[in-house]
Amino acid sequence: MSAEAMRGRLLLLAPFLAGALVAPPAAAAAEPPDGQFSVQAIAGTGCRPTNTQVRLRDLSRVDVSFAALQAQQGRGVPATSRRSTCIVSLRAPVVRGYTFGVDNVLLRGRATLPPGAGATARAGTWFVGLPRTETTDRELTGPFDAIWDLRRVVRPGSISWAPCGRNTPVNLQVDVSVTGRPGVVGRISMDAGTNEPSASYRFAWKRC
Repeated sequence: MSAEAMRGRLLLLAPFLAGALVAPPAAAAAEPPDGQFSVQAIAGTGCRPTNTQVRLRDLSRVDVSFAALQAQQGRGVPATSRRSTCIVSLRAPVVRGYTFGVDNVLLRGRATLPPGAGATARAGTWFVGLPRTETTDRELTGPFDAIWDLRRVVRPGSISWAPCGRNTPVNLQVDVSVTGRPGVVGRISMDAGTNEPSASYRFAWKRC
C-alpha cells in the first residue's frame, strides 16, 4: 500500500479511534422520579419507632426527628448512657433505569458541656450489603451550651450510588457520645428545642 493510501485510511479511521480512546461520560443528574421511600426498620439504643418520626417528603428528601436520642454522663449516670445510636433503614421504590445516593446531610441538636467535657455527633450513610460507609463527625468541647449542627455536602463526583438494577435499602445512622473526667456532667441530644427536624437527608438521582 502506498504512503498516500495509508494516510487516507488513517484519516478515515481517526474519528473512530478517538471515540474508542475517550471514556463515555458519566450519566447526568436527573430529576427524582415520582414516589416515596418506605421505612424498613428503626433500631438502636437511642430510638424506637414510637419515639422517632420519619417524614417521607418525596424521593429527594427525608426528615427525621428524634425524641429520645441523647448521651450523657455524670454522677449516678450509667456508663452505657455515654453513647446513643439510631439507624433508620429506607427502601426506594423500584424505578427502572434510575439510581440514587445521599448528597446532603444536616443534623441538629443541643449540648451542655462544662469545662473538661466533650461530645461527638456522627452521621453515617451506607447501602446494605456494600462495604463503603460515608461518615462525618462534629466534635464539641466544653464549655459549650448551645444548639449545634453537623453538615455534609457531597460533590457530584464523590456520591456513593446504589447498585443499578437492585432495590438496595439505604441506612441512615446517627451517633452521639460524651466524654470527660469522672464526675463531670455533660449532655448532648438530637433535640434542638425548635420546630426543625433533628436530621435532614437529601438524595441525588441519575439514570443508570
